[in-house]
Amino acid sequence: MANQLKNTAKPQNNKPKTQPQRINILGIFDIEKYLSKQFVLENLNFLGFLMALIMLYIYATRQIEGKARQINALELEIKEQRGEYLSLKAQLMHSSKQSEIAKKLAPYGIEELTVAPKKIIVNP
Repeated sequence: MANQLKNTAKPQNNKPKTQPQRINILGIFDIEKYLSKQFVLENLNFLGFLMALIMLYIYATRQIEGKARQINALELEIKEQRGEYLSLKAQLMHSSKQSEIAKKLAPYGIEELTVAPKKIIVNP
């Protein structure tokens, strides 16, 4: 009776064990189909269009990078010019003071007025 319980408890599997199948990525995507001469010739227009788009994308990227470099260089030049402008403006403000003008004109014999100017009144 013990043997009968053992035999009924274990189902017998007569199938041979198979190894799991390997998945071939090339088989899934069927790369060989897309690399065949016939497929390429049938889709030559589309492939040409894709190549043109890729070339356009590369060209546009290079142009944008060039413009970005040019903008950065111009921004740096603007900062330098702004600094020079502020420096020259400060010098001009200092040199256009009345006391500075009087010092510069003193060697020519031109002196600053010490009396107030006279007011001219016109009767209509």
